[in-house]
Amino acid sequence: MRSDDVDQVYAVLGHRIRELRHDKGLTQIDLAHALGLSRTSIANIEVGRQRILMHQLLQLADVFHTSPQNLLIALGDPHIDPDTGERLPSETLAWIEKARAQNGR
Repeated sequence: MRSDDVDQVYAVLGHRIRELRHDKGLTQIDLAHALGLSRTSIANIEVGRQRILMHQLLQLADVFHTSPQNLLIALGDPHIDPDTGERLPSETLAWIEKARAQNGR
């Protein structure tokens, strides 16, 4: 997987986190406190500039009352970049499909 594709995955994940945060009525500061991070870190995660660690993914799932799989896989339409509206590269789509298959979805 190319680094651009990896960056794209984190951008899509960040968008999903932002959506869930809004759905729960949380501010970036609220989420930062729940995860032990700064508000700036949350802002950077939401735009894909900062990657999250595995334990942070688990904490996010707990805060949002969902599964880590839902954070990773339920990204809306996985074929479209939510920020640009453009189709994701085929390598990124293949990675998403592989993850879904491994999780039985």
